Amino acid sequence: MQDLQTGKFDVVVVPRLDRLCRSTKDICDLLVLFNSANTAVISITQALDTATPAGRRTMHLLTAFGQFEREIAGERTRDKFALTRSSGKWQRNGIPLGYVLNDQQELQIHASEAAMARDIFERFLSADSMAALIEDLNALGYRTKLHISLNGTRHGGKPFDRNTLNQLLKNRAYIGEVFYPDEWHPGHHEPIIDRAVWNRVQSIRSERARRTGIPSSKIDQTYFPLEGQVFWHDGRAYTTFESSLRGNGRRYRYYKAPARSKEDASSPVTLSTAQLHRLVIDYLMRCSWSQTISLGCETSICKSTSSIRKRADSSSPKLLACRICSS
Repeated sequence: MQDLQTGKFDVVVVPRLDRLCRSTKDICDLLVLFNSANTAVISITQALDTATPAGRRTMHLLTAFGQFEREIAGERTRDKFALTRSSGKWQRNGIPLGYVLNDQQELQIHASEAAMARDIFERFLSADSMAALIEDLNALGYRTKLHISLNGTRHGGKPFDRNTLNQLLKNRAYIGEVFYPDEWHPGHHEPIIDRAVWNRVQSIRSERARRTGIPSSKIDQTYFPLEGQVFWHDGRAYTTFESSLRGNGRRYRYYKAPARSKEDASSPVTLSTAQLHRLVIDYLMRCSWSQTISLGCETSICKSTSSIRKRADSSSPKLLACRICSS
């Protein structure tokens, strides 16, 4: 494309138009590039030459048929995939840990891997956190499902991380279900995980789900004396966030910025509690509100919680936020 835009080509020759593109939107974008560079497109097996109006019309017609053909082929593939899954056979990659495919392309339990999968579910029920469970599993030598493609490329077989462990714990294939076309259905293979264990695991995962806005534990509000007092300049409120316990024994705390607004080109910035508290304390001291608040120390900030909140409540929240952001 860079060579095309610099005018290095007079003509682009293709065997068939569908070898170049099968999307009417994409072909329109390409035509703009070709025309701007004074470059024609010629098909060897089709009467197509974009240097003429008739050729450009033919290109649009052929591209529309090519896109239709591609979409029909995709629809047939999805239908075949759903029919195959509904009959108890497995297609594509992604065989879950604990299963192998037999000669009829059906999921069959692999004894040693199945024992590993059951142990992972049981350990999750008693684990304090995902980080602790991951460390435990990797210390035991547990690895993700190993796949070897037809060309010999190895996929998987690696230590567990948070993503791969979550994918395993939420995979309903372990309770005998299969996914097609857009939802889970009862399958024909034997389940590895008991339904009662599965339900307990999903209940714990739901309680810990940060992405659904449910914190895994109650946040100590003494670390967030400015909760409810921090706003972006358009009035959107900041929220509080506290991380889980890290390996260094620390937790990280933030005043989380609101989502970016379509009407506002500026981007709100997430600030750590220490950073924002220092800004507020500096602001308060410049205004001579208090000379007794210590600087740069999270512990002293927490001890001064009531004092800071009282001072913040007496001022305009939006004014406070605007001045902080401008700093």
